[in-house]
Amino acid sequence: MIALTSAALFTPLERIERPVVLVEDGFIAKVATRDAFEIPVSARVFDFGEASLAPGFVDLHIHGAAGYDVMQANASGLAAMEQMLANHGVTAYLPTTITAPRADTLAALSRLADAIESSEAGAGNRARPVGIHMEGPFISRTCRGVHPPEYLMTPTVDAFNEFWEASRGHVRMMTIAPELPGAEEVIALLRPSVDAVIASGMLPQINPAGLALPS
Repeated sequence: MIALTSAALFTPLERIERPVVLVEDGFIAKVATRDAFEIPVSARVFDFGEASLAPGFVDLHIHGAAGYDVMQANASGLAAMEQMLANHGVTAYLPTTITAPRADTLAALSRLADAIESSEAGAGNRARPVGIHMEGPFISRTCRGVHPPEYLMTPTVDAFNEFWEASRGHVRMMTIAPELPGAEEVIALLRPSVDAVIASGMLPQINPAGLALPS
């Protein structure tokens, strides 16, 4: 068990003076004030003095940083990116792919899965990759932004399964244009079977009522 103490703790709802945060098996077990709670004698105490504790940011959409693109095969670049994120208060993130040649996307998903499963994930003062955000290739051609049109794909269950297998189940968010033919089948496959979020992205300016995700 670990006990973290400091001058103050900021939560989304309040400021706690003289806090203690108990961490057990990697999870926060208790948050209290030292005036109202006695730290267990078995706990390993880390006192941050006059500093303040606060939850880390979780970046859900990031293609790269520190001169590194997550589609690149560069482990040292990924480490530099994670160090920079941690320096700015980000403790966890979803490396985000972009539309690319199919083989490049499959290779990137496999490398990112390696990074997530690595014993080095989150080591030292680095943000930890906790899943993959797959942006593209199932997006609208008319609202594609910077995504290269020649690599966009029509959503199919077979194509999604190929990407899913390459990621070894680590896709936690997928941006997809729900109005595309085949999108409903992919969404229906993804939503009940995995712990992932569907993000409606790259939508044309039409009646949103006609673009509702399946319930």
